[in-house]
Amino acid sequence: MPPTPLEEAVASGLPVWRIPTTPSGWEADDLDHLPQAPCHTELLDGVLVFRSAPQRYGHTLLVEGIIVALRQAAPEGVHAAREMTVRLDKWADGAHV
Repeated sequence: MPPTPLEEAVASGLPVWRIPTTPSGWEADDLDHLPQAPCHTELLDGVLVFRSAPQRYGHTLLVEGIIVALRQAAPEGVHAAREMTVRLDKWADGAHV
């Protein structure tokens, strides 16, 4: 009998925590239970994506500029934040930081 995907992944040296528990892949709720996942882990279409950090200096300046503009334009009681989780559906979680 051929090896299962889990057996193949373990044999390749892939850490077990990086193997999805369902055939459809990872779901957004799974990220809350993956303390081993590195910072800046994203979930796109059921697949874990590991962003490199820190971002380039130009990216940092752009993000800071957008945050400043949003904070200045925000009405009373509305706050702009960066590096937060945005859940689109159960297979796509913007970022887990």
